[in-house]
Amino acid sequence: MSIYRFPCLSVLFSLLLCSCTSGPDRVISGDNYEVKTWGSMREVLKEGKISGRVLLTEVMTPNSIGVGALANLEGEITLVDGTAIIASGLTDPPSGQQIAHSRNLLKSDQATLLVIAEVPHWESVKLGSCATYPELEKKVSAVLKERGFDLLKPTPVKVRGIAERVDFHVIAGSCPIADPQGTPPRRDSIMEEPLELVGFYVEGSAGKLTHHIHNSHLHVVSGSRSGHVDAIQLHSAELQIPRISER
Repeated sequence: MSIYRFPCLSVLFSLLLCSCTSGPDRVISGDNYEVKTWGSMREVLKEGKISGRVLLTEVMTPNSIGVGALANLEGEITLVDGTAIIASGLTDPPSGQQIAHSRNLLKSDQATLLVIAEVPHWESVKLGSCATYPELEKKVSAVLKERGFDLLKPTPVKVRGIAERVDFHVIAGSCPIADPQGTPPRRDSIMEEPLELVGFYVEGSAGKLTHHIHNSHLHVVSGSRSGHVDAIQLHSAELQIPRISER
C-alpha cells in the first residue's frame, strides 16, 4: 500500500521520521552565533554508536555551515551557506570498485554526527600559502586569537584557495580505525583546482569534535567532489570567519 494513497499512513511515516530528531547534545555560545552538536567522534567512530540522531532538513537554515557523517556512516555531510552536499562511497556493480558519488539532500537524511552553526555574515583574511595541514591550523589559530575568539570554543571557518594538493576521504559504512576489517573509506585527491574548506576550529576537543591529531574538523568542496580533509597543500588561501558587528 502506498503512503501517498492512504493519508493516515503518510502521517504515520512523517511522525516516524520526526521522532528520529532529538535536541542537540551541546549548544556552545560564540560571538553572536551558536554551535550545536549531535554525537562525538569517540561515540561514533570508536564506540560504534552510529544510528541517526537528527534529520538534517529540520535543523538547516539558509545560513547554516556544518560538517558531519550520515547515519550508519553511509557518507559525509557538508553544509555550506545553507546548501547540503552529501558524499558517499558507492560500489560500481560491474567493476566492484568504489566510485565517487555526490548527491543532493533527501528529506530522510539523518546525521549520526553533526556540528552546525548559523553565520549570517563573514569577514575575510588572506592567509597566503599553506604547505601542510598543521601550518594552516597555525595560521587560523593566530587570526582567531588576534580577533579575540575563544580558541577553546568551536569557531565556524571557511577557507577558499587553490589546491596544490588536498587529500580527503568519504566514509563508506565503517571506521577504518575502529573496524579495520570493514569497508574502507573512498579516498581521493584534488590538485590544482579551486576549492573551499568548511568546518570548525577548536582546541582541546580531540575525540569530541576533532580527530586527535588536529584542532579542526574540515571538509572540502570542489565541483562535485567533497569529503573529510586528511592533508592540505594550498596557495592563495583566504580565511573566512564570523563577522562581529562591533569589529
